[in-house]
Amino acid sequence: DACTVFAVGKKATKDGSVLVSHSDDGDPLNDARLIHVPAADHPAGSKRPIFFTPESFPRYVGSAMGPGYQPSNETSGYPVYEAIGYIDQVSHTYGYQSGSYGVINEHGVAVGESTCGAMFGTCGANQTVGCEPGRKVGVALMSIDTLSYLAMERCTSSRQAVEMMGQLALQHGFYGPVDSFEGSGESLVVADPDEAWAFQILSDPTGTSAIWAAQRLPDDHMTVVANMYTIREVDANDKANFILSPNLFDVAKSKGWWKEGTPFDFTKMYSGGEYAHKYYSGRRMWRGLQMAAPSLSLPADYEDIRYKAVYPWSVKPDKLVSHHDVMAWHRDWYAGTEFDMTQGLQAGPFGTPDRFATTSQVKGNWERSIALYRTNAVYVQQLHHVGEGKPEGLASVAWYGGGPAHYAVFVPLPSGMSTSVPSLTFANAERFESYSMNWNT
Repeated sequence: DACTVFAVGKKATKDGSVLVSHSDDGDPLNDARLIHVPAADHPAGSKRPIFFTPESFPRYVGSAMGPGYQPSNETSGYPVYEAIGYIDQVSHTYGYQSGSYGVINEHGVAVGESTCGAMFGTCGANQTVGCEPGRKVGVALMSIDTLSYLAMERCTSSRQAVEMMGQLALQHGFYGPVDSFEGSGESLVVADPDEAWAFQILSDPTGTSAIWAAQRLPDDHMTVVANMYTIREVDANDKANFILSPNLFDVAKSKGWWKEGTPFDFTKMYSGGEYAHKYYSGRRMWRGLQMAAPSLSLPADYEDIRYKAVYPWSVKPDKLVSHHDVMAWHRDWYAGTEFDMTQGLQAGPFGTPDRFATTSQVKGNWERSIALYRTNAVYVQQLHHVGEGKPEGLASVAWYGGGPAHYAVFVPLPSGMSTSVPSLTFANAERFESYSMNWNT
């Protein structure tokens, strides 16, 4: 949650790869471990357990996600998780690297997540916290964490992942973060070596299903998601570029928000707008698009970006982009702009870009930069097809940094890697460990 995501199409990159990234900017006590989930075969008729996903440490304890999540000295004192429900299991699930969300699977399918404010929200199955008015206990099974894991387990393409996640959320219900100040909606950018899709989702008004829209990124464009929905006008007839939940229009129409025959703006209809404060999301949108295409001279100021769109959904970069460029975007604190966070009294004597939370009663807010001191992990997935010089299992790579991007070292993790990395599997915020990359960042 509180995350920034970039995606770049294959015709906009220097090497023809599709790029997608994610900075996990959540609570300092979130579970920042990176753990490999192995591929597995499953008997006919078996069920896949679904677990509540708190994101705090430990996010899961048990045997259902492989040996990396089984009880250990690190998780001593924490109970084994019990399922909140079950869905039909498939005969074979793929191996993948898992953080708070799926990272990359053996077929080069990768995701980046960003929590968003939304008009509807509900609580997870059997939960009593975060329920909407009138509900005492939740029934929804699917969180964005769970959906991303299922996409890793079951999908070989981003389009397949979008369609599968959408159907499961419709069937079993979707719930957002229960204690998040960012909102109850979610966004995943899902990518593979061919294309990237933005998948943006929220609960439906009944708390038993979901509403969602997905838009394909043009191959020669890049986009950014920064804790606010970005999909604007949708076209139900354009099947190549939009995948939409069947209730998308009916719910808005029933609420009096949309009249049939008029353009349908997903963000205007279903976004909760910027949360926390004005510019919390919009400033990062502006900066991300501006770094990729400075020739556009996009405005840094605006009125209300939910109701008055000022930034395009995607832009064509002025020059081809590499994975190193995306790493640099994640390390940005508005250097060289009027918002440069290393300048001024608040940067202190050493010009730090970090702005820690305070208990001050002074009204106002710090700038929210892309680089953030409380980032648990950041990664850039570089997705290639298997080919000459790019063998199976090595063609796609997740460049993974444990900790804030402006302090982290990015480590290459090939999609075919079938083990966890010890220095990334320990990230307990309450216990120091010298070999942990998170503690050394």
